[in-house]
Amino acid sequence: MDRRKVRIGLQVGGEVDGDALCRLLEAVAQEGSLSGACRRLGMAYRSAWALLRRAEAELGVALVERQAGGPAGGGARLTPLGEELLAGYRRLQAEAAGAVGRYFPHLVAHLKGAVGEPAPGGDAQGAGEVPGEPAGEPAREPAGDRAREAGVEQEPAPLLLATTIGPVEVGLVGALAEAFLHRTGIPVRPIAVGSGQALELGRRGRADVLLTHAPEAEEAFVRAGYGIARYPLMYNDFVLLGPAADPAGVRGAGGILPAFRAIAAAGAPFVSRGDRSGTHLKEQALWAAAGVTPGAPWYEVYVGGALGSAATVRHAARRQAYVLVDRATYLSLRAEISLALLLEGDPLLRNLFSLIPLRADRVPGAQEEKALLFCRWATGPEGQGIIAGFRPGGVPLFYPVAGGGGDAPGPVQDRPGADAGAGAAPGQPGG
Repeated sequence: MDRRKVRIGLQVGGEVDGDALCRLLEAVAQEGSLSGACRRLGMAYRSAWALLRRAEAELGVALVERQAGGPAGGGARLTPLGEELLAGYRRLQAEAAGAVGRYFPHLVAHLKGAVGEPAPGGDAQGAGEVPGEPAGEPAREPAGDRAREAGVEQEPAPLLLATTIGPVEVGLVGALAEAFLHRTGIPVRPIAVGSGQALELGRRGRADVLLTHAPEAEEAFVRAGYGIARYPLMYNDFVLLGPAADPAGVRGAGGILPAFRAIAAAGAPFVSRGDRSGTHLKEQALWAAAGVTPGAPWYEVYVGGALGSAATVRHAARRQAYVLVDRATYLSLRAEISLALLLEGDPLLRNLFSLIPLRADRVPGAQEEKALLFCRWATGPEGQGIIAGFRPGGVPLFYPVAGGGGDAPGPVQDRPGADAGAGAAPGQPGG
């Protein structure tokens, strides 16, 4: 069985392995210290420190800064430029993963002689397209048919899942992918990005199915013909975190909109992801509903927001700022951050996650049948049961739309009003 893989390398200057550097920076952002990053990566501290020194010398900027003191005895964090470098790497990684998943199977089959010479404008042109331009490769199935006719054994092409970052960070996407592979033999390759970027990857033909939590943007995506339907998968809710001293007095605000108005009136620091993710879009909608236009000096758009909610919350904790975050991220970080949970339970804070399989007639090369199979499986008894049973440390991070093992909810346009009830925050009414 063919098991060749492509590795796309990044080089910083002439001496530094960019992939190794970005893995180290990501681990520092996640662990909050260089020693913790080394333990996470199985890397010698001396080697990590030498890699950072070489990279900073090549770039002429500091990427990591040390912190002294604190409850944990100090640590390390990325500088704004280090965060920007890592966020850019994440975006490039997402684009590259989508492009490789689309074109490499055709290239391997072609080199083996399983397919004929590519016609002008076919594989040869598509493989070299400018990143960000619409994909124009041929459908995969005919190439697979010809490969089978030629007697070439092929692994199933992976299903490309462009997914919001949070469910990947906590391990749920991996659990679903492993179970789906066991059930069907189809591998799932996650591409972890914000919801806005996941939708853009779908438009560009860089994915087969999306997992996002931006309902209005998802509806527009489906209406434009890129997606077949929205399949409600699971939900949790957003919470508002902030300094325990609560300088804006949001604890007694009585709801998220009065809380946002109080933060603005007090000029209290607030950190935003600012990356068009589902979390960022929800936050923007709440500011608009509150009648507030946030801005400097109290409102900060975090330069590393594309790294995800965990990195954003850690940054807010360092600044002792307010921040909106999904409950799963808060629960996974609460033991290590100094921020307090100040407001929860407002029905406006519900957070619905949906799957969207892409239409092959609008997105050339999209594996529509596999994507539909994954959506039906994930919203069916087995997938919903996995979500219901996913409880790291005994705490549920997400709730299945079908109640865990119930009937599959089906695409949302076949179920008028499904958004309202299925997306309600835990313990809150759907309206």
